[in-house]
Amino acid sequence: MPTICLSAPLRLHAGCGPSSRVPGATVAEVLAGLAARSESLGRMLFDGERLRPFLNVYVNDADMRRLQGLDTPLADSDAVLVIGSVAGG
Repeated sequence: MPTICLSAPLRLHAGCGPSSRVPGATVAEVLAGLAARSESLGRMLFDGERLRPFLNVYVNDADMRRLQGLDTPLADSDAVLVIGSVAGG
């Protein structure tokens, strides 16, 4: 199972530690599995069926948008990092 690492603000909604193992063959499956664990985290990750645009998702240090997006395949040894964008002035 891939390892999912969440930024601290997302962890508050997940009710887990800094990392968690979640089954799934693609980024979409792993994020859906993670969202199913916590309704509030699901709302933080998804707007209906779409991943919220302010989230940055990395697979082994590569931006998933530069790979195959949510369809990026995952191996058991992969790490997925989910970080919310920070903006302001």
